[in-house]
Amino acid sequence: MSTTQPNISVALAIHNRGEDGYTYLKQILDSLKAQTSKNFELVISDESERSDYKELIQQYNNFLEIKHILRDEKSLGGNVNNAIKNSSGKVIKILCSDDLIVSKNMIKRTEKSFRDESLMWLLYSSLDFDYVDEFTNKLNIVGHRVPKWNDDIIYGFNTISGLSVISFRNNENIFYDENLRLYIDVDLYYFLKQTYGMPKIIKNHMIANRSHPDQDQRKVTDEEKKAELQYLVKKYKLKEIKIF
Repeated sequence: MSTTQPNISVALAIHNRGEDGYTYLKQILDSLKAQTSKNFELVISDESERSDYKELIQQYNNFLEIKHILRDEKSLGGNVNNAIKNSSGKVIKILCSDDLIVSKNMIKRTEKSFRDESLMWLLYSSLDFDYVDEFTNKLNIVGHRVPKWNDDIIYGFNTISGLSVISFRNNENIFYDENLRLYIDVDLYYFLKQTYGMPKIIKNHMIANRSHPDQDQRKVTDEEKKAELQYLVKKYKLKEIKIF
């Protein structure tokens, strides 16, 4: 294992995703193994309690610098934050356990972007896909996204995408709000914009977001959605609740 500080920490939070979880994790590890720049560490916060995940991760120890941290508590924000807190890289790249990196130059491009000392956060364009062909490993693409800012993003009008499309400098002020599930991504985008200004946007598609029935946001009830919106209005002292 390297004793020097890596440029990038890929912060990956995983949990038990049922029968598909092992396949998702392997696809993520393969997408990281394929990176042209190896100057990164993979920090995995693991709430799954699955031995097959552990065995799979161990198979990649010769190819990737990995910190595998087991966690007893179960919450999306807490799990991601645990990966962030254990990251030693100068820059943190968030990656969700059902998404993928689709550019072999993602790490390299991220390193290059953050050579600008004034840059605090950046966003990547992304693809939406619903499955990976088991014979060709090609993604079935169902959409394309280039991140765009809008002032109503805090109300859930998300023109950026999910957690996996962001990287930011590693400092003690940037964490996800553990009181949120559905709006956990837009809350961070809003906070970063308010605190540090606009991000850099990479227009090349480097991230792929998986669409599937077990997506976390599909499990949020209307009551939970309303409660989260009320929480955000109070948190940021907004004038009203807008529904999108």
